[in-house]
Amino acid sequence: MGCAVLLIAGCSQQADKAFKKIVYRPTPQRAVLYALQDASPDARREYLRGLINRKELRQDWAIKALDVIARTDADPQVRCVAIQGLGQSGRPEAVDTALAILNPKTTTRPVRTGEDDVRLDCLNLMLAYLQAGRFPAEKMDAARQVMLKAAADDQNPQARMAALRGLRYFPEPEVLKLLVNTLREANFGLRFEAEMSLRCLTGHVGDFEAGSWEKWLAASQDPFAGRNAYAAMQRSRDTFWRRTGETISEVWSAWQGPSKPTARPSQAAAVKQAEGQRMALEAAQP
Repeated sequence: MGCAVLLIAGCSQQADKAFKKIVYRPTPQRAVLYALQDASPDARREYLRGLINRKELRQDWAIKALDVIARTDADPQVRCVAIQGLGQSGRPEAVDTALAILNPKTTTRPVRTGEDDVRLDCLNLMLAYLQAGRFPAEKMDAARQVMLKAAADDQNPQARMAALRGLRYFPEPEVLKLLVNTLREANFGLRFEAEMSLRCLTGHVGDFEAGSWEKWLAASQDPFAGRNAYAAMQRSRDTFWRRTGETISEVWSAWQGPSKPTARPSQAAAVKQAEGQRMALEAAQP
């Protein structure tokens, strides 16, 4: 009998907590303020996730706050959520944020070093904009440089593969050279992405061998002649696979839940609070 009473009481408390969470849900503006200032990384992520699903995501104040959080938050997973929100907004400012994180020389504003997950999300954001044809033309050169560096030097294989996928949108000789050199890598995932990007850029179907690609390129007067036809074919195929991938990702997220491991908390809560206030002040500046 006693166990039953405790069980009922526990369920009642959980229901009451869930009810209060719905009733007292903060407004989008207040959620952003909490995401800038709350000492708990878990809480900051939760507030950001709530904003991502709202129509206010595309508004100027939300974009500015997400930019500040993506560049400067102490927790890499909080930054990842902010980057994902920027990408979902479709606003061109998202590209500026991604470029700033991947190459701090492109901005004069504070930027933390990008951890593996942060760099990967930035590269995926840029790749999504390239695929959708809404990448700002004046940022293409900066994007090419970032993609080339990441494809050649990044220590995270997933980030390198994302960069190799992105290079298929840059029909230039130096891109071909890097892709061919990547075919000499031991990691087949890297070789696969390099081969697919070479095919998209040239229209030529190779055999994953650097030597044969070098021979073909040496004999070709215009290696990019077949690019458009092959790219159009890939886009038609990509629609199905992209949707399938998105579906799988949604299922995985639903099973895994929104929580991610957090970084080691700071020993001084006052430092966290001060940092949150600094970020809030920066986001409030015109």
